Amino acid sequence: MDQDDEFEQIVRIMIIEIMMILYKNNITQVHMGGLLRLLGISNAEASLRDDELLELDENFAKYIKVFTDLSSATTQNETLH
Repeated sequence: MDQDDEFEQIVRIMIIEIMMILYKNNITQVHMGGLLRLLGISNAEASLRDDELLELDENFAKYIKVFTDLSSATTQNETLH
């Protein structure tokens, strides 16, 4: 994995963690421009996404459940169903 791929992976994890915190606090709409600003994206760039909202619904909760199950797997031989 090169540095760019590693950086992108870190950013993806940060985004998921922010969305998890919002969802756990009953915030189900994520303002994309605001999220980008939290990640350090310039105001000029983030403002291009100010009209976009992302809904965190029960499908997001299911995704997070699978995500956390995968990240807490103790061996490579475990099978998730």
